[in-house]
Amino acid sequence: HNALLSWTQKWIDNPVAGMYAQSRLGPPALQPPFHFHALSRHLYGLVTQCRTGHAFIGDYYRRFVPTEDASCPCGFAAIQTRTHILVDCPLYEEHRHHLSRVSRDISPQVILGTRKGIEALAKFIQSSGAFTKTGDQSVH
Repeated sequence: HNALLSWTQKWIDNPVAGMYAQSRLGPPALQPPFHFHALSRHLYGLVTQCRTGHAFIGDYYRRFVPTEDASCPCGFAAIQTRTHILVDCPLYEEHRHHLSRVSRDISPQVILGTRKGIEALAKFIQSSGAFTKTGDQSVH
């Protein structure tokens, strides 16, 4: 109990910046999040990669794998970002309804940091193949 209180206080005292900040809405817990048990291992990994920004996207490549092309295959974004994929990339338009049902404007804080948002994100990734290396739409 004391460890959790200490951890929670450190969480409050040290706000996070960067890609994960939008996903970090709740305090730490001693139990894994709901989606840990609800999703397949592969889909859980893709959701986690998307939420942390360590995914198969141009923004990640630009920072960590400069030999990879950082542009979006759609041709509209010089650097493919998580927000571009979630909000306006035409390659994923037909699958975006999963996200907009939960957040009309597809707010990153809602999609990446709430239970309903994460459930929608998992459906979006599963149906679209977004955030996979190959764009494979057979994510289970």
